[in-house]
Amino acid sequence: MGKCKSCANRKRLYRRSTCGYYADKKYYCTERETITDKNGCERWARKRVEIDLSRARFDKVEEDLKCIEKYCAKFDK
Repeated sequence: MGKCKSCANRKRLYRRSTCGYYADKKYYCTERETITDKNGCERWARKRVEIDLSRARFDKVEEDLKCIEKYCAKFDK
């Protein structure tokens, strides 16, 4: 059994303040549907990090960079 901090079922909570939103120190467990304590539980699951190195992803990044370049060129003049 691992800790809630390293669980795949953990989601960060955000709170609203006068200046916008900030990340809270508490987390939400999607398995138990409760705010978590820091101890963990029997439903702990390892996080899986997936990396997308597909050609379509790189094409999208190139397209986004061209848009940013066009936007920045407006202010360079």
